[in-house]
Amino acid sequence: MTLRILHHNDPDGFASAYIVYDYALGARIAESAQDICFHSMAYGMPIPAEIDYAKDSIVMVDFSLQPLSVMEAFAARIPEKQFVWIDHHKTSVDMEKESPGILATIPGVRRVNDDAGIPIAACELTWKFFRPDEDVPAGIELLGSWDTWRYVAQNNINAKYFITYCNSIDCFADSPEGQEFWSKVISSTNDPYGWLMDTVVHEGEVISRILKIENRKRILGRGFAGKFAGYSAIMTNDRGSSLMFEDYKVPPSEVDLMVSFLYSKEGFWNVSLYSTQDRIDCGAIAKRLGEAGPIPSGGGHKGAAGFQCDWPYIEKLIERKESKNVAKED
Repeated sequence: MTLRILHHNDPDGFASAYIVYDYALGARIAESAQDICFHSMAYGMPIPAEIDYAKDSIVMVDFSLQPLSVMEAFAARIPEKQFVWIDHHKTSVDMEKESPGILATIPGVRRVNDDAGIPIAACELTWKFFRPDEDVPAGIELLGSWDTWRYVAQNNINAKYFITYCNSIDCFADSPEGQEFWSKVISSTNDPYGWLMDTVVHEGEVISRILKIENRKRILGRGFAGKFAGYSAIMTNDRGSSLMFEDYKVPPSEVDLMVSFLYSKEGFWNVSLYSTQDRIDCGAIAKRLGEAGPIPSGGGHKGAAGFQCDWPYIEKLIERKESKNVAKED
């Protein structure tokens, strides 16, 4: 039996995958590490061809296949006891509601918020699912705070420094360096003088100061303002997070969307959407635009989401307009 972990290709997905990996070895669900395969996934990527649907066990974390028909067809091929699905993306939760007969019966958990109505990350859901009697590690909470944007309301700058450190190292779930890192994260305590604070958060703060200058150069050199699919936006042909847009001449708070697009080695363009506006749902926009495009895909969070397409489709969505104020008129 091979355990295949399909996970999103970002730190939340890497952490979730490692939690599954660590649990599977500890509980002897897998006899050895050689019996566990990681599949780093992004929306629009093909389903791994090496899956043996009759024999393999599959855990999908922080991810779902898009669109609904593809996810339903995938789930229908796997025996129920061999599939666990854990996700916190709003589009996945909505997709499950649309398929009560197939997707809703898959073991696992799909939810956006915890019992108190607070947004929860996939790594936190994964920990609670596999280790319900253990407290969520402090590092996993920092990652969850960043990934769900809780850090903004909590004014938790340490979450930003944690993710900055993650992005500065090889934190892939299947690499030796990544596994060493996540092993320390899930075993670290709240000790303010321990490894988590003295190394990860402290070094993340230093790196953040350097990246702020670099991001400013990038966004001023490549960024432009206008409209994207009718929404006022700051746009750039670059890779990064919402932090990349902070130092553009138009503040992110004055536009509907921040949009980045980057060509992938698979031959399509990845479009990422971010927003600081409560009235904007990036996940819904990404799903609508993605499914209407040449590569049906798309989804994510209210504040951050993405989809895949080709360049002609992107060009049709962009209306370039350089201005001091491009806020959308209601």
